[in-house]
Amino acid sequence: MEAKFTRLAAFSRLVLICLVLCEVLKPVGGAKFVVGANFVSGALWTNDPGPSHSNTTLVEQYEMWANSVKISVGDTLQFLYDDSHTVVLVSTKEMYDSCNYATYTDVTSPTPPTLYIVNDTQPLYFVCSIDKHCAEGQKVAITNILPASSPTPSVYPAPPPAFSNGGRLMGSLDRLRSCWTVASSTFMFLLSIT
Repeated sequence: MEAKFTRLAAFSRLVLICLVLCEVLKPVGGAKFVVGANFVSGALWTNDPGPSHSNTTLVEQYEMWANSVKISVGDTLQFLYDDSHTVVLVSTKEMYDSCNYATYTDVTSPTPPTLYIVNDTQPLYFVCSIDKHCAEGQKVAITNILPASSPTPSVYPAPPPAFSNGGRLMGSLDRLRSCWTVASSTFMFLLSIT
């Protein structure tokens, strides 16, 4: 009976420590937005408009997404894609419009997805530099970036099943789930060695 109580007390302390660590280590910054969520087929960074969006071009789909979100300095853009795409940043609207990416900043992650943290209010012009993907519409312009002190809007477009708040990822729930997994795994380990 005493061993069981000791294990329960140890587990309680472990859960408390995990919860405190989750709060202390949580990421600082703004919201995360999935580029294309709710508007591009599969919410992917893609050069395929998909059959369900045959009445709009891919450029229009990305434009509708960009107009539907309120992005602020400190927010993170998440580009979901397979290995056949890149995420590059061109510096001018002219380069974006003409898909001229002779000079660009490659922000592609070694493995998908690519996360990009917005660091100022200057317009951002992203394109895919693979073959003719940009000319096929795989590009997004984010031109109305709010300062960091701007309040987060309280209304977002209706979420698709995989996302919440207009493409915002559910980071807090994921952190809590991760902390709980660590705590319960540790407890099971403690049980197995006693």
